[in-house]
Amino acid sequence: MRKLTDIEHQIIKIRLDDLQIAYSEIYLELLDHYVTALEQEPENNFIRKKSSLDEKFAWSVVKSLEKTLEKNTNKRVAGMLWDSLKFWNYSSKEVIITLFVALIVMLAFLFKGIEGLFLTTSILSLVGIIVALKKQGKGMSFSFNPKSQKPFACVSKIILQRLGLHYGSLSWLWVVLSNWGESDPGPIGTTLGAIICASILLYNFSLIKVSITYQKPEHLILS
Repeated sequence: MRKLTDIEHQIIKIRLDDLQIAYSEIYLELLDHYVTALEQEPENNFIRKKSSLDEKFAWSVVKSLEKTLEKNTNKRVAGMLWDSLKFWNYSSKEVIITLFVALIVMLAFLFKGIEGLFLTTSILSLVGIIVALKKQGKGMSFSFNPKSQKPFACVSKIILQRLGLHYGSLSWLWVVLSNWGESDPGPIGTTLGAIICASILLYNFSLIKVSITYQKPEHLILS
């Protein structure tokens, strides 16, 4: 086994960059796979072996790997969400945070009614997005040029998509309820709004917990 030169490393990275890989999990595992395989070859066989790897991991194969990773990550996040809802397993810190948030929401509802409840839930949901983005959004960047887009963690996309979807749903539900009975939703609308807010807060709290505790499994992509 030999050590690859800087030029050989650069050649590998150029190839991976050309594939426009979306997720860092795939990028890093492919990089490791290339380096490990090529280090076992003599220097004069580098080009031939690399060409073989290029054929094995063609663009279509990489896109298939991305879809598989998204599917597996979604399943894993969903499983962790259910586990995080088991409040009897909460730590003392999590219990205190939950009670504190519940107190804030209750006070908002008592003093400002359904409007205060939705406003407070919106603010807390936005805070959740910021916390999750800070934890899981490291390395994320956005570019209109696909070739300039850097790979980022798949779990970051999954969690932020879920948080964004629920935050957007909350906004639309508020529009519906606020126009129910000329801005007075009545007992039924108030009860429905309270249930919706409680569900969204619980879901967001679970997603934040998952975003903080999520650990990427080893060798998710390549066998």
